[in-house]
Amino acid sequence: MIALKKALISSEDQQIEGFLESLNSSISRCVRTVSVIPLHGIEQSFGLVQEAIELARLYEGSREAHIPLHKFEMSVQYTNGDSIRGVFAEKLEAVRFLESFL
Repeated sequence: MIALKKALISSEDQQIEGFLESLNSSISRCVRTVSVIPLHGIEQSFGLVQEAIELARLYEGSREAHIPLHKFEMSVQYTNGDSIRGVFAEKLEAVRFLESFL
């Protein structure tokens, strides 16, 4: 019986090793931080880098109280260095993205 067990294990060494690596990766990968950046206002695109630099230098933030939400940018960072990023125009989709990590 022991010989049969050893024979089965040795014939499946690669699969067992792959399983153990996947298991270890799953166990060692925990959420470290979640970043959420709500972006408001209108996106501005430029043909020249200098034009974008000028906007950044002159930008003083919004003075309007009710600027519409443009999108959410989100990032989930793991303890093993992996990260997953998402950009969502709809709040519901952003929430669904985050709920997928529960």
